[in-house]
Amino acid sequence: MRFHSLKTYFALCLGLLAALAAGCRRDAAAYQYGNVSVDGWVSGDTVVLYVPPLEQGGAYAMQLGLRTSNTVPYPFRELWLTVKQEWTSGQTIIDTLQCTLATPAGDASGKGVALNQYEFALPVRQLAKGDSARICINHIMRQDLLPGITDVGIRLEATEDQ
Repeated sequence: MRFHSLKTYFALCLGLLAALAAGCRRDAAAYQYGNVSVDGWVSGDTVVLYVPPLEQGGAYAMQLGLRTSNTVPYPFRELWLTVKQEWTSGQTIIDTLQCTLATPAGDASGKGVALNQYEFALPVRQLAKGDSARICINHIMRQDLLPGITDVGIRLEATEDQ
């Protein structure tokens, strides 16, 4: 009988920890990915993503997410991108990102098994309540066709100080 109550106590503690961990996670204001042909992302192809109207104003951090394939390897160490943010408040922001995808030895530095996942931070921005945006992402590499990239996306979250 004692073993059964210990098992119940352990299960309750585990459930409480899981609930606390889930309660501490912030929900993203926007989280969206667009697919890219793994056989090659053409430089003229734009990945277009949308941010829905924000529920509150304040400081927001944006992350650019990138996934590459292990079966069709990306041939370079780095990837250069432009990220154009067109906000309904009238702001147009263009960032250029240098994304390092491999170590100097050529090993992928992302996380994953079949796909490598990467995240790159964009500058924190002050945004107004109700703002929404159109996000356009292009590669600006010299080679027109870039194989190995499968998805490009964004994650937008309110910063901790809100």
